Amino acid sequence: MTGGAPVLFETVQRERQRHLRWRPRSGSTIARVGDYVLGAVLGRGGMGTVFRARHIHGGEEVAVKMIAPHLMWKGRAARRFEAEAAALRRIDHPNVVRMLDFGRLPGGLMYQVTEMLHGELLTHLLERRGLPLSAEETVPIVLQICAGLQAAHDRSVVHRDIKPDNIFVVQEDPLQLKLLDFGVARLLDTDRELTAEGIMLGTPRFASPEQAMGLRRNVDPRTDVYSLGVLAYFMLCGEPPFVGDIAALLAGHAEQPPPPLAARAPQVPQPVARVVHWCLEKQAEQRPPSARALANAFAGAVAVSRPRRKTRLRCAVLAKDHGAGSEAEERKTVCARPKPAHGSKPGVADRQVACSQPDPHPAYRATVPAGRRGRPEGEPVPPRVPPPPPVQQPETGQIRGRHERKHRAWVMPVLANFVLLSIAALTALTIALIN
Repeated sequence: MTGGAPVLFETVQRERQRHLRWRPRSGSTIARVGDYVLGAVLGRGGMGTVFRARHIHGGEEVAVKMIAPHLMWKGRAARRFEAEAAALRRIDHPNVVRMLDFGRLPGGLMYQVTEMLHGELLTHLLERRGLPLSAEETVPIVLQICAGLQAAHDRSVVHRDIKPDNIFVVQEDPLQLKLLDFGVARLLDTDRELTAEGIMLGTPRFASPEQAMGLRRNVDPRTDVYSLGVLAYFMLCGEPPFVGDIAALLAGHAEQPPPPLAARAPQVPQPVARVVHWCLEKQAEQRPPSARALANAFAGAVAVSRPRRKTRLRCAVLAKDHGAGSEAEERKTVCARPKPAHGSKPGVADRQVACSQPDPHPAYRATVPAGRRGRPEGEPVPPRVPPPPPVQQPETGQIRGRHERKHRAWVMPVLANFVLLSIAALTALTIALIN
């Protein structure tokens, strides 16, 4: 054993003990990291520990992620922790967790400071709702993930680990999601590569074919599109496209076509299933070119799959109770719109249809829902305006109307022809007398 090995081992143990002393215990003094005072432990992972913390001056509540002490002496892990902070610094989007600070302690340990999120992981939300989800329930999740990924891709950051555990639900109604854990993200515009060729990074269940085969040079934004397609398949079907151990999962993503979504989940509309399978193409060139394109295609497929609502007439019967001290009671029933007769146009009289139920009270009005005419629901149908009455001449008693005008149209031409013929006859007679 070389002389430097015991010293290195003692340094690691000392840093590990210092890290353990930061964990709050009952009756112990809460530690301070930079300008932040650590509180309770929020979670532990392979890269380190996440603490609840507050700023010593402003009092803002934040989350502090400390790298594990034993990883400080592994250069690649430490550089990846630093690369995660660099990736988050580039992105400022409502659907991505916000990076606030990054620093090192005197002992060399690195820490990240991000905004404090209150809510739950998407994994827990899916467990509560139950799988599979409908296409209508899936579309807001997919659209918000696409928005966060597009913001990252626009800044040359590929997440490479899209899965429910890395998506945080800040608010459920209305839905608000944030992408987490850019620890294996790749910066496309840098020459430094932290992953060796042939090494797989990410989660095997949601890995893309290029990740499964360890082709790090082929990783681009369409890698995240594939992983999001696997997540959409999982939410719509209740099961991922491939199952088994790690070797079976990687082989499935790399070589085997995914089982047809329509066969495993017949309730999924065909347009939505086609978009999901578009994301699961083995060749990256055959997938949606961007997260924005996927969002537009998925939203359009769901919109096309919605059943068309038939136009129906809503009849509101206002029943007023004449009892002492009682308020007006409103009952609404739905009546089908009748079809107009052949060759005729539907008019106002066709829209004013009696309700199928008898009208118990005289107070009755028919309303037409908001539709092509732009009339808001609840506004009464205006009555049909009759044509203006004919004008009555008091002295002669004759009626002037359109029939009289029609007869008058041929009188003037006849009189004009008669006058012309008379003039011609008189002229001819005069000439004859002169001769």
